[in-house]
This record gives sequence, C-alpha cells and structure tokens, in this order.
Amino acid sequence: MNGTLHRNFQGFTDDAAANLIGLGSSAISSFPDLLAQNEKNSGRYRMLAGQGLLTTERGILRSADDRYRGAVIERLLCDGSARIGSCLAREIAPGLAPFVEQGLVTLDGSEICLKAAGLPYVRAIAATFDRYRQPKARIFSSAI
Repeated sequence: MNGTLHRNFQGFTDDAAANLIGLGSSAISSFPDLLAQNEKNSGRYRMLAGQGLLTTERGILRSADDRYRGAVIERLLCDGSARIGSCLAREIAPGLAPFVEQGLVTLDGSEICLKAAGLPYVRAIAATFDRYRQPKARIFSSAI
C-alpha cells in the first residue's frame, strides 16, 4: 500500500483534503478539529439557508487524541497496518486480544497489522480504537 487511499465518514477516497463540506439537511462537515452537522429537518434547513443564516445544528470538537485515533483507524482500514504508540497499544490490547488469538491481526510493539483472514473483520478490529464506541447488548446473533 502506498498511503494514498483515505477514509472519511462518507467512504473511501483518494482525496486527501482535510476539510469536507456537507450540503443539505442533516449533512455533516468535517474539519481537522471539528465535526459539524446541519439542521436535520429539511424545512427548517431551507428556512435558515433562505434567510442567509448558518444551517449548522451542532458541532463536536475533536481532541488531539480523537485525531490520533482517527488516523490509526484510517491507516488500518486503508493500508491494513498502522503504527501506534505504546500507551495506546497497552490500552487496546484487551479488546484486540480475541482478534489476535484468532490470527486475524498481529500487534507487535508499535505496529498493528491485519492478516488476510482478518479483512472481513477489519471494521470490528478498527472499532477497538474508538474510545466513544459503547458495547451494545446483542439482540441477534453476532457475525463473529
């Protein structure tokens, strides 16, 4: 992998732009330090836009840790490997252990590498780096 593939919340792209402007109701804009969502109600969105007002309903500031974890997730999803610091490696090791035990991924010091068998599970593996993801009670059987 040559590092030219990127991922944002809309999917995979070869565009390395740091800013993504969302247009329309409920659209999300992404900036290095901020995520901003437009008004969800299309009528209210049109009213605000028609009056020349900002249509942003809410925003979330992204900390340095958020950006760091996002970069790790992006490289893992796009390249199949990522360099991580020792503190983060220790923090995510328990959540990553089932994937390591199944031979889906390796965690060697400061590098995590996806194995070919892990490709179908890469999103679940990457989710171990997401500090905001809350485990959900299963209603149906799990895919893994």
